[in-house]
Amino acid sequence: LDTEVLNEFLVKVLPKIETGQLIAVMKESIRPHLVNRFLRVLRVHLYSLHREEDLRQILKEMGRIQDSVVLEVHDVTRVSDADRSKTLDHVWDRMHRMTGPRRALVIFEGNAVRAASLTAAWASRLERHLTLPVGTLSRASASELIAVVAIQIHDPSERDNFLNRLRRELRVPDRRYFWMCLSSLASRDDFAAMERLCEKGLPAIGYGPFVDACIRRRNLPEAVRYARMVMDLNDRSRYLARCGLAKEATDIALQLQDPVLLEEITELTNRRKDF
Repeated sequence: LDTEVLNEFLVKVLPKIETGQLIAVMKESIRPHLVNRFLRVLRVHLYSLHREEDLRQILKEMGRIQDSVVLEVHDVTRVSDADRSKTLDHVWDRMHRMTGPRRALVIFEGNAVRAASLTAAWASRLERHLTLPVGTLSRASASELIAVVAIQIHDPSERDNFLNRLRRELRVPDRRYFWMCLSSLASRDDFAAMERLCEKGLPAIGYGPFVDACIRRRNLPEAVRYARMVMDLNDRSRYLARCGLAKEATDIALQLQDPVLLEEITELTNRRKDF
């Protein structure tokens, strides 16, 4: 099967032949061991003719179900923002019902394409909302988009709405979400917004990083408040010592009857340099 001859043949035939006729010709004339090569060349020509739907139909008819679904996932990038998530979920359900040796690979690729597609859609949406130049966020990751929202959207209600939607739609892991929000909000000294991160209970990263963030921003009252919320008594004692509350930290170490911790608290108190 000469590639050059095949290219010439497809250039002449494709504009004139219907998809059903092409499938029939392939089944009758193309030997099984040549099908893959034929499909690779055919894919290029059908794309140039904007016949992606025909290519999906051909792949299904030729038994290339996985290839068909992967192609569909790639094509979702052309869907409007409003329909993208729904379309991806529909394709995703079909991918997980697949069987065969390529199932894991297809799902892995689908995962990557799905994440990239949704992230690109959110980047475009934020550029419009924040009136940024087109392409400013084109290379941003999900974590970087969270940082952009936390820093550049000042209205608390609007910011929380955007953050929650980003977290849900981009499936950002809880710990990563809290780390990005905390570091971004702390960089602008938005302690009220940091407090709202804790409204639903213990954050996925615990209260310790909140103490560290407040210490770095030299807000002692907030640092102390979060230090007293740390669940583990050993860690609470250390954080209180870092905040300068030597007596309170020492009392906890004595309560735990831990001489090693007591020595550590004394050392932390003596070399405290944060404030």
